[in-house]
Amino acid sequence: MGSRGRGSLSPASTSRFLLLVPALLSGAGLAAAPFIWLGPNASLGGDDTRLYFVYPLQWLEHFALPSFGSLSGSAAYSPQMHFVPFTLLLAGVAQVLPQINLEAFSFGIALMSGFTGTYVTALLLMPSHLNYLHRIMAAALGGLVYVSAPLIATMYWTDPLSWVMAVGGAPALIAASVAYIKYGHLRWLL
Repeated sequence: MGSRGRGSLSPASTSRFLLLVPALLSGAGLAAAPFIWLGPNASLGGDDTRLYFVYPLQWLEHFALPSFGSLSGSAAYSPQMHFVPFTLLLAGVAQVLPQINLEAFSFGIALMSGFTGTYVTALLLMPSHLNYLHRIMAAALGGLVYVSAPLIATMYWTDPLSWVMAVGGAPALIAASVAYIKYGHLRWLL
């Protein structure tokens, strides 16, 4: 049988894991970055007022949920309705971590998932015969370029919550779709 047990790691798998460490650290750094630039304060104002970051439960109870049966009419567009899923998530986070800056938290999740989605998509699309280190470096560079692109900064970071979440949501969905196409397992789309 050999000296290695069933659960031990081979030198090749250990070195490949160590190559992922910079990507994991980049994702963690991007998740922490909004807490550095915003600190404990939320940046309120704008077209959507961003009060859902400070008072998510009250915003849902008094502003968003009543719009379903308000004078806006049934099946009519109300800008408060599409924030409800995001605000429910923020309200859950506020219950678990009451002192957290929800705006920085949502920006951090968007940056981290945008980087990770782009990183995974790039790895899935690159041929596997390429040098592993080059693949990791190219994927990490692609993720960093995506989240720091001027177009992303001017279009998404100045808009309401739903657009901020698209920064991370779109690359994550693309990565899941590419994984489904490449491997054919439905679990990637669930």
